[in-house]
Amino acid sequence: SAIYDLRWQMPAKFYDYLFARRPILAVSDYDELNELIDQTRSGHWVSTSDTDGAAELFEKYFKSGKTDLLDNKSLIEPFGLSAQALRFRETLNDVISNK
Repeated sequence: SAIYDLRWQMPAKFYDYLFARRPILAVSDYDELNELIDQTRSGHWVSTSDTDGAAELFEKYFKSGKTDLLDNKSLIEPFGLSAQALRFRETLNDVISNK
């Protein structure tokens, strides 16, 4: 049933982790979350059905203590509060001006 379709849900903590600028290691079947992790280069994810992949992901990170993530400041800025407030203001102005 569509009511239980979680693919498009976004865990609220994602944005906290994103702006903490720490690698996000996710075991997830949330399409939206996985897409944003890729888009922002903020971490890595594996499907919940990929237990070997999850073990490899965590083992790789914790053994090396390093991340292969690139500088992603410009990729995450559009998701910040200031950018979101500006987008909201623009949308609201469009709605008001199109009355």
